[in-house]
Amino acid sequence: VRRNLFTLVFVLDPFAKEGEADGSAPLSLILEMMQSGILFRVGIIFAGDLDTATADSPSVLLGPLVKFIKKKYGFQGALSYLSYLFHTEDKIDETKEGLIQSFLRFEELASRGAPVDSEKTKKALNDSMSKLDVLKDFKTAGDFIAKKGLSPGMSFLNGLPLPLDEDAFSRNAARILRQEHQYISQMIMTQQITESRPRNVLRHLLKGANVYDRFHPLLSQTTKTYIPPSSSTPDQLLYQTPLDEDDTNAMFLIEAHVDLETEEGINIASTFLSALKDLPATLKESFPNSKIAYGYTIISTNNATKAHEQCCPFNSLTTECTCPTPSSPLPSYLPPHFLTVNGRLLAPLSATISPTDISMLFTLEYPRVQTLTRALLSTKRPISLHAVSTSHVFLQTHAKKHKRVDVFSVTSDIFAPFTVSSSPPGRHEAKMSIAAILDPLSFEAQRVAPLLLTVRDHLKLPLKVILRQEGGRGGAGMEPRQQPVVTSYYRIVASTFASQEEHRQLHHPVAQFSYLPVNHVLTLQLDVPEPWNVQQLKARQDMDNLRCSGVDHGGCGDYDDDDDVDRDLTSVEYELKSLMFFGQCYDVSFGGNDFPNGLQLVLGDYSGGKDDDVAEMDVTVSGSTAASTLSASENAAVYADTLVMKNLGYWQIRANPGVWGLSIAPQSFGREIFDIVARVTKIGHDGSGKSIYEKTGSDQNMLVMKDFVSLSEPLALKRRKGYEEVDLFERDNDGDDNKQLANNDDDDVIHVFSLATGHLYERFLKIMMLSVTKRTSARVKFWLFENYLSPSFKQSAIAMAKRINCDVQFVTYKWPEWLRAQTEKQRIIWGYKILFLDVLFPLSVKKIIYVDADQVVRGDLKELWDHDLKGAPYGYVPFCTSRDTTLGFQFWRQGFWKTHLRGKPYHISALYVVDLERFRRELVGDRLRGSYQLLSADPGSLANLDQDLPNYAQHDVKIHSLPQEWLWCETWCSDETKAQSKTIDLCNNPLHKEPKVSMAKRIISGELFQESWIELDAEVEKYEEEYWAEVRQ
Repeated sequence: VRRNLFTLVFVLDPFAKEGEADGSAPLSLILEMMQSGILFRVGIIFAGDLDTATADSPSVLLGPLVKFIKKKYGFQGALSYLSYLFHTEDKIDETKEGLIQSFLRFEELASRGAPVDSEKTKKALNDSMSKLDVLKDFKTAGDFIAKKGLSPGMSFLNGLPLPLDEDAFSRNAARILRQEHQYISQMIMTQQITESRPRNVLRHLLKGANVYDRFHPLLSQTTKTYIPPSSSTPDQLLYQTPLDEDDTNAMFLIEAHVDLETEEGINIASTFLSALKDLPATLKESFPNSKIAYGYTIISTNNATKAHEQCCPFNSLTTECTCPTPSSPLPSYLPPHFLTVNGRLLAPLSATISPTDISMLFTLEYPRVQTLTRALLSTKRPISLHAVSTSHVFLQTHAKKHKRVDVFSVTSDIFAPFTVSSSPPGRHEAKMSIAAILDPLSFEAQRVAPLLLTVRDHLKLPLKVILRQEGGRGGAGMEPRQQPVVTSYYRIVASTFASQEEHRQLHHPVAQFSYLPVNHVLTLQLDVPEPWNVQQLKARQDMDNLRCSGVDHGGCGDYDDDDDVDRDLTSVEYELKSLMFFGQCYDVSFGGNDFPNGLQLVLGDYSGGKDDDVAEMDVTVSGSTAASTLSASENAAVYADTLVMKNLGYWQIRANPGVWGLSIAPQSFGREIFDIVARVTKIGHDGSGKSIYEKTGSDQNMLVMKDFVSLSEPLALKRRKGYEEVDLFERDNDGDDNKQLANNDDDDVIHVFSLATGHLYERFLKIMMLSVTKRTSARVKFWLFENYLSPSFKQSAIAMAKRINCDVQFVTYKWPEWLRAQTEKQRIIWGYKILFLDVLFPLSVKKIIYVDADQVVRGDLKELWDHDLKGAPYGYVPFCTSRDTTLGFQFWRQGFWKTHLRGKPYHISALYVVDLERFRRELVGDRLRGSYQLLSADPGSLANLDQDLPNYAQHDVKIHSLPQEWLWCETWCSDETKAQSKTIDLCNNPLHKEPKVSMAKRIISGELFQESWIELDAEVEKYEEEYWAEVRQ
């Protein structure tokens, strides 16, 4: 449809006083619409002071000037000038000559050095203005503004008011645009809008319900504020209409909260009473077919009962009356004067309350109040205005706006649901019922089944279940399952008696799996809440490779030949090692919600103080005390640290139960740029809660780990004066020292990262660690991903590290819920290998070398550590091409990969080195996660996730190709190149299958190796036997 579908009107006043709304925010929406290719019309109304306006006032001349610019440079040129006028740092003289000079300056900047004939432009502009009655046009616009209740800063898209507050505008304008686009598209699809009708789309949209002749601030609010009524009894009301329970459609309680100790409060109370004189006529006009009961009163907000004439009804103003006071203390964020209708709050724009204010509140709340009133009256019990108002406030602040669906009426003609529980005989019928539609063979059905049992057995709620196998009915376009297969088994570890001490002592919550299939390899995985870091505590079997077979050893339990245990029982214990705080970090400096990606955060003891030194009292274990003085920021011990991602400003950090302080790392550049601020709610004139951000006075944000289901924690920051345009990594780019967390002790340490799962690969991992330590000339510290390591490995690896003179530390990270999850364990591990390198290690670790667990190192990793990556954030070894027999299996040499790589090599992910400082500074982690989120939407993409992702992204994120000698793999590399190799990787061979251990013994042997794989394995086994011998002593 080729029609004018979108019309944007906004009111501008570039010469508004500082702090007053000027209307600059809608310009960003126009630019967004233009960039999106959306066709629209724009109407700009220029506002100003009508009383002082003259023909030479800049506010009067701005409209003609913009028309002149539009004629000369087009619509975009006119918008560019307005944007310049709002944002230029040059002071503009508010005279006719000053306005013209601002345009000439703009034209000079826009020409980018091209010659500009200023005198000719100035003459043409004056000639254009002289032909217009500029003052008449300006006053016509001013009358329209007054008639429609408009003011600078207001804007409307197809009549829809956009948010007035600049912060709210930046958050919601684009959303309103998308919703209007969807609405218009739906009208086109349903033929309500065609090429020929209606004649005027905007006029058509501005007909019907919810269209108002005059703007009111309530129409643009993004949030509503409701407070409970203060007048609880009829005798506290100044007036109440008679109540006819049979005919009444809606009931309203009107309260004017004013401070009668002030002149402004007295004036508001007076105008409130005057406005109520016209209320009956207004209601009759607005609701001609409805009977409305209402009452009103004035509440004294100064908490002092006061005798005042304004507290009396109209017919007895000579009688001294007493104003009621609030029944409970009002929230501190409320303004001193405000109006409520059934709890809906409106703060007056000026020291008056108009009939329009009251009627608009009635109109907006009427549909909900009508439904509530009829429901309460249907109980045939006495109902008061206070009861209706209180109920209305409760429903609006607590009720969820979820759409209800009658499941059974929709499905009764297809399915026959069966009842698995009902209300016990003799009891009232439950007001709540639960229905579940399940595919009995799905993973989701296994997951929800224990919860349904709790509903049935302990909550005693009516429960009905509909079993529907996916595709089970056949039907058009659907094939029934040929061979239903269950590939996973799910149990929930929870007890409905968890709160009963006696039951908890007898029945510990466990997950028990019985009748599992034999001759299949099974893997145990956990499904835990996002804040939980759960690790294995005790396990004898390999939880990654569980196999029950009577042929091999007659059972699958935890047993030795001398053990007297159940041969068919395998047990494993897990521990909740720590909990996680997670949240979003915002830079609110410019009204929007920018994400300060790369910002360093630390978690430490909460001091509760400011940046200044604070006195504290240390309490020892014995109970003695000692005074201490410390700086809240500098001396607080760092428990954990992390970085803020650009992806949603997300961060996570581990903690234990208690009170913690989250702060910007004291030694980081971000500490110089940002202050921590808090959101403070201010009630606007429309009754909506307006949020502003104020400095907290503390360098810490208090976090309390008080339960097991911690919610997301927001962290708001604001730039300090002088740092408004400074980039967080600017100091790096200038070549100066970037302030990282101080930790220079590890400068001579080689940091090696690896991960493994299953006993076999844990065995390979120890051998890799031993070979690295033997061959590397510097001290080595291993960073091992903890999530999938067995407890026995972690204990023995630490002991082995002490014997071979290296360090071991375990790291963990929780896969964020917003990032598309993987379900296969191997793909989850691949994801951890590449997606979180920027946040996985402490900020003091500046470089890391990843080495696969099944590698053996022949060279000195110090050489790789010192290797120049040529400005790339990481370096990988390209795949070998020297073994002719497997060239046909190199998929990247043809098809999609050949086209995508455009001559670049495809690299192997078994070994790579990462410059973490550059990786973080260039937001490589955020870019990789963005590419992953896009590609993983297709289940068939990223077949080798950890390898495909960086290779796919190398046009955006540069990969430095490491020398070929740094990784030799028999599958792809020729035998002749083996002698030059510095690491040996045990790649799978597509031509034949060979057990890993057998491959290792065959390949890693001979004169090329100082120790064969068998000798390395024996040394590792010796260390392990020594450790367990010490444990048993």
